[in-house]
Amino acid sequence: MLGASESRTTRRGLLDRLTHAPRELGPVIASRLAREIPWYVTRNLLLILDGLPALPDGFRAATFIGHHDARVRREAFKVALKLSAERERALLGALRDTDPRTVRLGLTAALEDCPASALPVVAELAHDAGTASELRVLAIKVLGRVRNTAALTALLQLVDGGTNWLGRQKLAARSLELLAALMALGAGWRNDVRAAALLALAGASNDPDVRSAASSIPRTTAAIGVIKR
Repeated sequence: MLGASESRTTRRGLLDRLTHAPRELGPVIASRLAREIPWYVTRNLLLILDGLPALPDGFRAATFIGHHDARVRREAFKVALKLSAERERALLGALRDTDPRTVRLGLTAALEDCPASALPVVAELAHDAGTASELRVLAIKVLGRVRNTAALTALLQLVDGGTNWLGRQKLAARSLELLAALMALGAGWRNDVRAAALLALAGASNDPDVRSAASSIPRTTAAIGVIKR
């Protein structure tokens, strides 16, 4: 059965063909997924379903996003993120998943549209020193796309390094996360007093990368994802 193939080349070839398949194939796959089948068959069928031009009416991916295998969950999240009725829940689930690749999937989706309910989780990822730097930077980019005071607060906390022995404000230690947060502040929050002070401090830094991050060109409002408080 092609649905059970462990060959990536075979699966990709099948997916490419089925992308142009008629809508009637969707219900057939959904029916097969409703049966008791091995995890790898479930994964492959979800992958195929995700590649179809349209999902079958009434299909719910939520059944699979709690699967014990991360590979199945990841494919299920891809499908669920396309369903307006499931997107927010799926996004939250992906961001909280234990699989880093699934978390990356959630953050990438949040870059396009981040609901208010997901913002605390994104901020937590951005601050978590135990999270891979790549994911933290991606989370910071999400915060930078959101015109929300909670996002601003999270960015300020990432950049603010407290005070030195003279009581003067200083930046947090240099890191990829610091640079990403400075760019986010520079792009969306230059008119905020607190952000402006930190950006000015960064602009006077001896580190050229820090100065460059602080001088990033602001985006237009249309280029920034907006959510309400």
